Amino acid sequence: MASILNVDQINNAAGTGAITIDASTGKPSFPNGANLPAGSVLQVAQSRKTDTTFTTTSTSFVSVPDLSVTLTPTSTSSKFLVTASVSVGAYWWAANGYFGVYANGTTIAGDGGNLWVYQYGADSSNSVGETMQWSEEVLYAPSTTSPITFQVVVASSTSSYALCVNRQQVAANKRGNSWITVREIAG
Repeated sequence: MASILNVDQINNAAGTGAITIDASTGKPSFPNGANLPAGSVLQVAQSRKTDTTFTTTSTSFVSVPDLSVTLTPTSTSSKFLVTASVSVGAYWWAANGYFGVYANGTTIAGDGGNLWVYQYGADSSNSVGETMQWSEEVLYAPSTTSPITFQVVVASSTSSYALCVNRQQVAANKRGNSWITVREIAG
């Protein structure tokens, strides 16, 4: 038979510095500003896009719906490990895609519109573009405890042909999923 120990707090040998256990969530809070060791994962959030409804002909970066995460840093020394991946297709061989990651509207991966250029697979005799997977990982150190919204952004090289998330343009076949995952890392 398993043993169960129910406690509200745990004290050190001197009877001070209690770790308090929240009764409703079961999560511990550490005393006197104690922190987990540097490199520990403090919190994780992910957003996935599985539908095929988003397309854009914008030549400026636009946010992809469902590909954003908002986290509030627990400390100004925290860093955020951001990984993003987008499955994207285009109507025609001449359309290139540009990709990036924003933190509160500021580029943290990409350089304003000239990063991650891809040529989609169909040749000039075939109007059905192929899909490709773009992925990026970046370590971001914001030095704040204010909420941060991380967003995946895309742009097309031409307003004549649409970029399509998770599918081809013409056949509209679902080809993959897209996501953004953000991990807060103790500094």
